[in-house]
Amino acid sequence: MSDRHAPSGPAPHRWWALALVCVTTLMLVLDVTVVMVALPDIQTSLHTNLSSLQWIIDAYTIALATLLLTMATLGDRLGRRRLFVAGTALFTLGSLACALAPSALALDVFRGVQGIGGAVLFGVGLPIIAATFPAGRGRNGAIAAFGASSGTALALGPLLGGLLIEAFGWRSIFYVNVPIGIFVLIAAVRRLPESRDPDAGRPDWWGTATVTVAAFALVLALVRGHAEGFGSPLIPGLFALAAVAFVAFVRAERTVAAPMLDLDLFRSPTFAANAGVAFAVPAVLVGALTYLSLYVQNTLGYNPVGAGLRIVPLTAMSFAVAVGAAFLLNQLPARPLVAAAAGFTAVGLLAMAHLHAGSTWTALIPGTLLCGVGLGLASTVVNQVALAAVPPERSGMAGGAINAIKQIGVAAGVAGLGALFAARAAAGTVHELTAGRSFPVGPARRIGAAVGQGAGNRVVPAVPVSVRPLVEHAARVGTTTGINAVLVVGAVIALGAAVGVLIVIRLDGARRRPPGAAAPADRPQ
Repeated sequence: MSDRHAPSGPAPHRWWALALVCVTTLMLVLDVTVVMVALPDIQTSLHTNLSSLQWIIDAYTIALATLLLTMATLGDRLGRRRLFVAGTALFTLGSLACALAPSALALDVFRGVQGIGGAVLFGVGLPIIAATFPAGRGRNGAIAAFGASSGTALALGPLLGGLLIEAFGWRSIFYVNVPIGIFVLIAAVRRLPESRDPDAGRPDWWGTATVTVAAFALVLALVRGHAEGFGSPLIPGLFALAAVAFVAFVRAERTVAAPMLDLDLFRSPTFAANAGVAFAVPAVLVGALTYLSLYVQNTLGYNPVGAGLRIVPLTAMSFAVAVGAAFLLNQLPARPLVAAAAGFTAVGLLAMAHLHAGSTWTALIPGTLLCGVGLGLASTVVNQVALAAVPPERSGMAGGAINAIKQIGVAAGVAGLGALFAARAAAGTVHELTAGRSFPVGPARRIGAAVGQGAGNRVVPAVPVSVRPLVEHAARVGTTTGINAVLVVGAVIALGAAVGVLIVIRLDGARRRPPGAAAPADRPQ
C-alpha cells in the first residue's frame, strides 16, 4: 500500500497505528529522562565512575540523534511498518539487555542498541501518522495525541523513574519496557498498515553516510564537550569533522537524483523558522529542567519522587495544551501557534529567573505552568507545520528532519546551558565564600567546582562543622545564580525563535495573494 492512495487502511487500523506510535514515543522519551534519576543507584550497584555514568546517557542520545533522519528516510523507501517492527524488536531486546547488564561498559553498549531502535521508531512514527490519517481534523487530532505523549513523557520521566527505583531498583526502569515492547510488536505485525513512497527510487547511501558522520560528530562533541572541556583537542576535532561531513552531505544532496533530504525545504522561510523553534524549545526546556531537577533534589533536599511531583504542574499543563492544540489547529493558522510555543517558553523561563538562597519550590510554579503551555504547543504544531511542507509520501523526510533537529537541540541545550551553569554556579559560590571573609581560596574553589557540577548542599557534610552554615548559604547562592543564568539565556534563545516566526508571518502577510488563495500559514513556500 502506498501513500499515493492515503489515507491507508480502515478506520480501526488508523487508531491502532496512532496508539502504537504514541506508546512507543512514550517509551522512547521516558528513556531519555528516566535514567537521570537512576544514576546514583547505578553507580553504587555497578561500582563505576562518573565518566561511565555520563556514557549511559550519551550512548542513547548519540545513537538517537545521529540515526533519526536516516531511519525516517529509509522508512519512506523500504516501508514504515517494516522498520517499525524491526525498531520495536531492537529497542525491546536492548531494554532487556540493559536490565541484565553485568557492568557499566555493558550497560553503555546496550544503551547504544536501545538508541538505534529508538531512532528507527522515532523516525517512522510521525510519518506513519501522516500516511494513515488524512490532512485536516483527523490528522490534527492524531498529531496532538503524538505531541501529548512526547511532552508528558519528557516531564514525567523523573517522577516515574523515582517511583520504579524506590519500589523495585534501577533495573526495573529497563525491565518495564519489555512487556510493553512485546505487546507493541505483536500488535504492529497484526494491525499496522504498510506505507512507503512509491517513487522513492534507490537509497541515497552517500547522503546517508555523510549525514550520519556529521550528526554523530556534532552530537558527540556537544554531549562530551562539558565533560572533556571544550578546549581539549578532541572537541574542536569533532566539530571540524562534523563541518566537513555536513558540507559533503549538502553537495551530495544537490547532485543525487533522489536525495534523502530535499534541501529546498530550508529555503522556505516558514519551514526554516519552524525548524528554529523545533531546535530552541527542546534545547532550553530540557537544559533548564536538567539543572532545575538537580536544584530541587540537591539544594532543596527532595528525593527523586518529590522532585518529580514538583514538575507535575508543567506535565499537566503540557498534556492539556497538547491535546487542546488539535482544536486550535482546526481554528487558527499553525504559524502563530509556533511563535506562541516559543513565546510562552521564553516568558515561563523568565518567570522563574528570580531564585535566591531562600527560595522554595513554589517559586517555580508560575514559570513551569507557562513553560508547560510552550511545550504542549511545540509538541504538536511544530510537527504539523513540518508535515504540511511535503506530500504524505515524503513525510518521513520532513518529520525525520524536524525530529533530528529536536534531538540535536536537546544535546546542544544540555551541553551549552550546562557549561553556563557550571561557570556561574562555581563563581557565585566562590564569591560568596571569600568576599570580605578569611575563607581559604583553595577550598572555596573546590567547593565551587562541586556546586558547579550540581552538588548543591551535598557539599556541606564534607566541610568542618564550624563553617557548614556559611558553606550551605554559599552553595544555595551559587546554585541559584547558575540556574538564573540558564533561565535568562534560555529565555533569550526562545524569544529569538518566536521573533523569527513573527517576522516570517509579517513578510508573508505583505505578499499579494490572489483572491481565494490559501494562506501560506500551514503551507511552507
